[in-house]
Amino acid sequence: MARWALLAGGTACGLGLVAGCFGSAWWVLDLAAHFRVQQVAGLALVALGLVALGARRRGLAFGLLALIGGFGPARYSLGAEQASPASPRLRVASLNVLSGNRDVAEIQGFVRESDADVLLLIEASRKLLDALEPQLRAYPQRLEAPRDDPFGLALYARLPMRARRHDLGTSGMPSIEAELEFGGARVLLEAVHPPPPISSAMALERDRVIGDAVERLCLADEPGILLGDLNTTPWAESLARLAFPRGLRDARRGHGVLPSWPADAFLLRIPIDHCLVRGPLRSLGARLGGSCGSDHLGLVVDLALER
Repeated sequence: MARWALLAGGTACGLGLVAGCFGSAWWVLDLAAHFRVQQVAGLALVALGLVALGARRRGLAFGLLALIGGFGPARYSLGAEQASPASPRLRVASLNVLSGNRDVAEIQGFVRESDADVLLLIEASRKLLDALEPQLRAYPQRLEAPRDDPFGLALYARLPMRARRHDLGTSGMPSIEAELEFGGARVLLEAVHPPPPISSAMALERDRVIGDAVERLCLADEPGILLGDLNTTPWAESLARLAFPRGLRDARRGHGVLPSWPADAFLLRIPIDHCLVRGPLRSLGARLGGSCGSDHLGLVVDLALER
């Protein structure tokens, strides 16, 4: 009985892993790619269980599939970027606060604890931003585009910043483009929150928003940052097609997978909150903050501008 249960579980994980590899063919298959870490962990546990029960050949087959699938996530714990000690540092933080969240004290704690030079709040309403104002006064530069739905944005900076709201994709959801003066250079930042891929149309719009933001970063002859809840993961089709081939790099690389959503379900968490960088920016560290009453954990990244 135990052997059959392991075989069923391993087959389900294996099918999910294979399905995610064909995400470009159908958006539903791409959803499976988001759970790559869970699939690999499941395959590894099944392999160990089968070997322990004497089904060595089948266990080794599942173990081989786990090794193949785990190659991508494993790279996130290896190869951290380096920068010279004299390189100027920049701390960037983002938090999807969750529309309707009333836990103001916890969000205030994240703002204080992250101590970021650039702070992005996602799903921010006017009421929430007013309640956070005592902490937000530390940021002399800001652009707020609050909404009462899940697509409000607010960007804050301690360094000189010129920012404007603009619409990417075709849905009219707000994004923020900011030019930061940092370390004697100008850094272009695109702050976005595309829709979740819960239908074919919304998956397509998510990809339009990400693609438009990447295009704007690549057209600029300056270092760039793509920041926000992108509603996709590093091993799904969107970033593999739209961002990474264009020279953007995941600031998580070398610092762990850092799954950020859903905050209250550890075994199901996937990394959908992102900081992607291009050019001479180097990621020296990345970590998660608290959930602050949200369904997301905050993301805090330490960058350096390498000359």
